[in-house]
Amino acid sequence: MLYFLVMWALLLLLCLPIGLGLAHRAGVRLACVPEDVPHPHRLMCPFQPEAVLITWLGVLGVAIALFSISLWVPLSPLVGLAVGGGLAAIALRQTSVRHDLQTLRQAIGWRQGLGMGALALLAAAATVQPVTWIDTGLYHYGTIRWLADYGTVVGVALIHDRFGFASSWFALAAPFNPVILDGRGTAIANGFLLWLLLLQGWAALTRIVSSKATIPDWFGASSLGLLIALFFGSSLMMEIVVSPSPDIPIILLAILLSSFLLISDEQNPMTADGLAFVILGLGAVAVTVKLSGLPLLAIGGLFFVGRHYQKPRSLLVGLGLVTIILLPMTIFGWLTSGCPLYPSSVMCLDLPWSLPQDAGEEARAQIHGWQLWFGSPPEGTPWLPWVFREWISLGITNKLLLGLGLLSTVATMLLLHRWWRSPYRAVIRGPIWVSALGLLGSAFTLILSPLIRFGLGYLILIPAMAIAWLGHAWIEPRWQRLPRPGLQLGKQWPWISVGLVAAIAAVTTVRGYPNLLLPPLLPSARVTTAQMQDISYVHPIDVGVDLCWDAPNPCALGPLEWEVRLRQPNRGLAGGFERVLPNE
Repeated sequence: MLYFLVMWALLLLLCLPIGLGLAHRAGVRLACVPEDVPHPHRLMCPFQPEAVLITWLGVLGVAIALFSISLWVPLSPLVGLAVGGGLAAIALRQTSVRHDLQTLRQAIGWRQGLGMGALALLAAAATVQPVTWIDTGLYHYGTIRWLADYGTVVGVALIHDRFGFASSWFALAAPFNPVILDGRGTAIANGFLLWLLLLQGWAALTRIVSSKATIPDWFGASSLGLLIALFFGSSLMMEIVVSPSPDIPIILLAILLSSFLLISDEQNPMTADGLAFVILGLGAVAVTVKLSGLPLLAIGGLFFVGRHYQKPRSLLVGLGLVTIILLPMTIFGWLTSGCPLYPSSVMCLDLPWSLPQDAGEEARAQIHGWQLWFGSPPEGTPWLPWVFREWISLGITNKLLLGLGLLSTVATMLLLHRWWRSPYRAVIRGPIWVSALGLLGSAFTLILSPLIRFGLGYLILIPAMAIAWLGHAWIEPRWQRLPRPGLQLGKQWPWISVGLVAAIAAVTTVRGYPNLLLPPLLPSARVTTAQMQDISYVHPIDVGVDLCWDAPNPCALGPLEWEVRLRQPNRGLAGGFERVLPNE
């Protein structure tokens, strides 16, 4: 637990100035501290939700930078610190960044600091549990180890095709997972996001309680509330949170991009134009995290074009921005599997280390699942209603998915009706963009895969938007008229604040014990050694049942399917792999 807390504090100190620097470079100056800073004796959030959103920009900026660096060097802790520290130093050269940081520092009293610490303890207690998510043992941790030990390795997908799945999220996790930790830091990145989620919820609730909330504040509170309920209420989702899975950042990126879409309605034209660049960049970064982020890039691109269609130079700059962000992923894919968007066959090249075409087809079939999982219906039974019944019967999460889909349909109609009747519909377009993202993302993921985790972030957008509009238009006016004697506690507030924090600390310490210093080890893998040409590798003893988990690289899921050899024997594993053709 202590390792997570220290690393999260370091991430926050680095990513906040980096995010501010990126935002200011785009011409976006959002207030991180409200004009009426809460009294220092009260346990109210001293910063705006926008401060957390900006920290997100820094996190993603570091992830892309590390992903790019991994093409040349291993992502050791020193490399990670150098990249993060270098980017923060560049950002701090801007006077406006230093001014915003100084304002934030002055606004955060020691009681507010305790509140932030208490939320960090909650996130740490939730994420220092044993990592059991199957994909971590399948390829997540193995990919992180390759990046940390060797960087991007040519042809590594020949060992295990999942190592060809590009994700900047694994690059972010690599420096925090030195070999000495034995996989104890695998959940550190997703745990940090959980802490940011709690901080943003605290900030949004403070705005709501203070009767100064805007639509983005209500949207943040409602979407985060839905997510926290799903995370802590579903054992499956919590299992994914306690892992390095890129599904979690994709879910949260849908909320992040939606928040910026809503914020853009409230800004002057110059700031709104800058936000269009931020939104476009976020969409591109989402694709580097996981291909299920493609709807984010589509909506971000359309929004950007809608803001800048009369400015050819801005359009070219936006195209260049997307190209720069996507280039590391493209190169990574060509180097590891021969396909920049593996398992997609788009732009695949015939290289000495390229995977066979049927490998990508098999991987796509396993992910998409509709045909592979359910098979064929009984003779004379229509496929669509039959597979729908089979899918619904899989578990409670699929029933939840159906309920969210129906709720989204009703909420979309209500939102469109209210927006159309609004006299400000010409300038208030954020809710429509959020609804479009929710519909497009839900349809995209549902068509491709029956797994709820791929589309959860998209599914909650429209219900959260409806709750936000209801809260802002109906609940808040009535809330303002209610007497609130509980908020006027005078000198009792400091003791209540400290007591609340102490209670949280006690509960989380008990929950986190005996992992107070470090999280637990990954599950042990039962593997055996095998030889292929000049490659010595391991694979699970019980092929098809056991996974690699903490096994040393190279680890395959079973005996290698193709004849493979070291590409540059003098460099060992760092030199990469290539196929041995039949005539060689």
